[in-house]
Amino acid sequence: MNEEKKYLNISGYSDVNPYEVIEASSNLKTLKVRFLHAERTNADKDVHTPGGFACHTEHPDGQKWEFTQVEDACIEIYTLRKNGRYVRKGQPLPRGLSFTGKLSDTPHKYYDYNF
Repeated sequence: MNEEKKYLNISGYSDVNPYEVIEASSNLKTLKVRFLHAERTNADKDVHTPGGFACHTEHPDGQKWEFTQVEDACIEIYTLRKNGRYVRKGQPLPRGLSFTGKLSDTPHKYYDYNF
């Protein structure tokens, strides 16, 4: 496995959720991944302004997260598609980039509070 790419960050509309790569095929076309727990560490200084459905939530330094392995989380299989993105095995390729993932050397989490 490519040692620098240890995480699969899955985009779901505007949110992003991190998964750790447990196992990868030699050509990186198939990945076994497990969800990572993410806890926000700087939400206490969020700024709320009117707008959107209820309000816009922002932080001057962006969102900071702490990640923890979840040993008993289900292992999921993702396969590389022609567009260069990973999709859960057995699922059709979605339109746009929602519910697709990219390999990364760091986990990434983003929660869109504006929905």
